[in-house]
Amino acid sequence: MAKRTNGSVIWLIVILTVIGLAIVVGATTVGAFGVLTALASVGGVILMIVIARLAAKRWRRAALVAKYGDPQIVERIMTKTIWVGQTSEQLRESLGEPPDIDEKVLKTRKKQTWKYGHKGGDRYALRITVEDDAVAGWDER
Repeated sequence: MAKRTNGSVIWLIVILTVIGLAIVVGATTVGAFGVLTALASVGGVILMIVIARLAAKRWRRAALVAKYGDPQIVERIMTKTIWVGQTSEQLRESLGEPPDIDEKVLKTRKKQTWKYGHKGGDRYALRITVEDDAVAGWDER
């Protein structure tokens, strides 16, 4: 039976390939154009990455303000804060999709436990109780 390749191994190979190509391109650039040109190129790439991240953050903040209309809620979402009364949609915007959700449907309400930070087995670093689509409490370990 053939053994499956782990996804993290594939990412490691991709990262090492990119680093190797960067070293080859860097060495070629230094040989052809000099050290200052190579350093300026690296600095330019880093600057473009920083600017792109800042622009993405500003765009996300503007989209959240347009959606919720309250800058305080947007700030809480952007800083990944949890609060009692937070809607499940706001929680998902703040922390992302949980790796696991336990759900109990009772006669009059729905109770879910959203789990984040898998530690192994059924152990999680953060468990958030969501009742009727609003945060009711959480347990952080």
